[in-house]
Amino acid sequence: MQIIMNTKEITVEEYIRTTLKRDIDDIRESKPYLAFFLIASGVEFLGKCMSKNKSWQNVGTSQEDFETAICKLHAFEKYKKYTSELKKKKGKDGKRHFVNPPISIYKNLRCGLLHAMLPSGKIVLSDGTGSPKETTKRLTLYLDTFYADFCSACDELLRTPILWGKKDMTSIFLIVDETIEDGTIHSNSGNTINML
Repeated sequence: MQIIMNTKEITVEEYIRTTLKRDIDDIRESKPYLAFFLIASGVEFLGKCMSKNKSWQNVGTSQEDFETAICKLHAFEKYKKYTSELKKKKGKDGKRHFVNPPISIYKNLRCGLLHAMLPSGKIVLSDGTGSPKETTKRLTLYLDTFYADFCSACDELLRTPILWGKKDMTSIFLIVDETIEDGTIHSNSGNTINML
C-alpha cells in the first residue's frame, strides 16, 4: 500500500471563499442535513476570525466566537435574538456568564449538532427557503435561507477588514489531500487543515 500526500497552502480569505462557501454549497445540494453542521461550525469560524484573541486554537471560546459572528455580522440580524447576552459583571467565580434565551441558536443548534449530531428539540431543520419561524416552543431554520445568510456573512467579513479582530487574514492554512492507493480513496477532499 502506498500513501500519497499532496499539500496546498491557502490563506484564510481563500479558505472562506472555497471551503466555507463553495464546498458547503456542494454538500448542501447532496446532503442538506450535513450542511447545517458545516454552517454552524462555519459561523463559529467567522466569529473566531473576528476575535481579539490572536490564537486560532483558544479553548473555551466557542460560544463567544459563534455569537460574535451572529451579533456583529448584519447578514445574521434575524438570528441575533436567539443569542445569549454576556452579563456585564463577572460571577462569584470570577468568570463571565452567559444568559441563554429560551431558544438558543448556539446551544440548541450548534452544540446539538456538533456534540450529539442532532439539534435539540427546540430547533427544527428544514430544507428550502423561508425566514426563521418561531412557535411557542420551537424555531424552524430553513437551509437555503440559512446558507444564503451565511454566504452573505462571509462576504461581509471579507470586505470589512475592521471586523477581522487580531487575526492575520493572510495567515496560511495547509490543506492536506491524502490518497491511499489500495483502490480506495480515503480522503481526497482537502479536509485536513493545519496552520503554518
